[in-house]
Amino acid sequence: MIWAFDVETDDPSFSRRFHAAALERELLLRPLGRTVYFMPPYVIAAGEIELLVDRTAALLDALA
Repeated sequence: MIWAFDVETDDPSFSRRFHAAALERELLLRPLGRTVYFMPPYVIAAGEIELLVDRTAALLDALA
């Protein structure tokens, strides 16, 4: 399963900054360019998906 979305940014260092900030929030996310990919395991629970989405949204707000 893969979920992906593009981030509207002109920041050439977005990938590096996003990856570092994600690790600080215990998220293993590594964007390619401005595209962020989620590749959760098939056994992920609904609460874990909610945690992933909430922390990612907060991360994007913090980087904006």
